[in-house]
Amino acid sequence: MNEKQKANYQHAGVYLLTSSHPQESSIYVGQALNRANGNGIMGRISEHLSKKKFWDTAFLISDKNHSWGATELNYLEHTLYNKAKEAGRYLVKNHVVPPLGNVNQEYDSLNRPLVDEILLILRASGHRMFEPIEHSVDHSQEREKKLHVPTPADVVTSIQAARIAPTASKKSAQLPVALADAVFRIKHKDSKHPARARIVNISGTRVGVEVFEGELLPVRAPKKAKTRYLKDLESLEASRAEQVAAGHLDGLKIVKPIEFTSQSAASRFVLGGSSSGNAAWVLESDSNISLGDFLQNFEGSQS
Repeated sequence: MNEKQKANYQHAGVYLLTSSHPQESSIYVGQALNRANGNGIMGRISEHLSKKKFWDTAFLISDKNHSWGATELNYLEHTLYNKAKEAGRYLVKNHVVPPLGNVNQEYDSLNRPLVDEILLILRASGHRMFEPIEHSVDHSQEREKKLHVPTPADVVTSIQAARIAPTASKKSAQLPVALADAVFRIKHKDSKHPARARIVNISGTRVGVEVFEGELLPVRAPKKAKTRYLKDLESLEASRAEQVAAGHLDGLKIVKPIEFTSQSAASRFVLGGSSSGNAAWVLESDSNISLGDFLQNFEGSQS
């Protein structure tokens, strides 16, 4: 990337971090707003060099006019995240579902072509992270067979676009009423206004939940902790900061619903550290029943 290209990415944009390792292809979808120090999307990528170790390639997406704000970035990040989840080709590393921006019908119709354009550019250049796997075809030759896995600084691919393109996200299969109507709260002695959540989807043992009300506990690092654990807490702080910027948090108070990919990701976000989501969430109508027990009882009633 030359100096002119680097200058373009000192502004706001969306980025993809990917790993092409044959045994576990992974992707992370993120965004970066303009910063007072001028370190926009490139600054955010630099931060990930030390905080996220899995990736070897970065894709930078920005508009030529540098006009994207929070609404555009939220929508594009959310859309690409959903595209990656729908494709199922790469393991999606986001622990929190990126929030969706406010989009009306006119906005959608005017900007719909951009995501398709981005996906076309990626596909034409040989990158298939948003394409579903066709199980009837042998795709083993499509994966990298290099013995050397590149470092994050090895490859940076850039994409520029003039507009933002909303695309409709794939809706989850409708949940049974017993699951959809159940409300859970976080169980912790220090929580004065416990977070409340509901189930939004189920995929195997993963339970997607939406936390819609309550307060978070502060992130507290123990006096003695391993470096990896401290980095996990840094990542948690960053995730919370992103939700504050998106208007879903006011300090530690949840003001707009936040969707999580699993019950444990949600409890970790709320409690400020690692936890078991099956145990930490309890049925609001009966705190003796954990989320894990509730799901077991439901499965038993269906058999």
